[in-house]
Amino acid sequence: MYVKNDTVYYTVYSDTETFVLYTADLDLKNPKKLIENCYSDFAVKNNKLFYHGAPSSGQGETIMCYDLDSGESKPVYDGFSANACIITADFSDRVFFLGEETNPDNTADPYDVIASVRSDGSDLWVKKFEGELFNS
Repeated sequence: MYVKNDTVYYTVYSDTETFVLYTADLDLKNPKKLIENCYSDFAVKNNKLFYHGAPSSGQGETIMCYDLDSGESKPVYDGFSANACIITADFSDRVFFLGEETNPDNTADPYDVIASVRSDGSDLWVKKFEGELFNS
């Protein structure tokens, strides 16, 4: 769940076995379906919603940017084999993604990755920690 500008954003596991993102008033009245296949990890920054699909959908690797004004969605990073989290802060105009990337030659363990874009989805940078895992 996420609250921004008097709007609650939340996901519900649907009967079609996907996650659906809804918005509602602060009292959870007037729910509206916003995005299908939006995993429970997402963030809102400058009227853009950053999310990734549910891992079982085959889209778990791609971080998407959904424009809350226009309703358009575009990919901003698709290098993850597994995504851990999406982070933003009020003092920065960037959104950060932490995840895991499979080693291309499949001979080593996956490695951790931090990727970031500006709040409009531009200016991607990526830092790979090959041979270094955050959780080890």
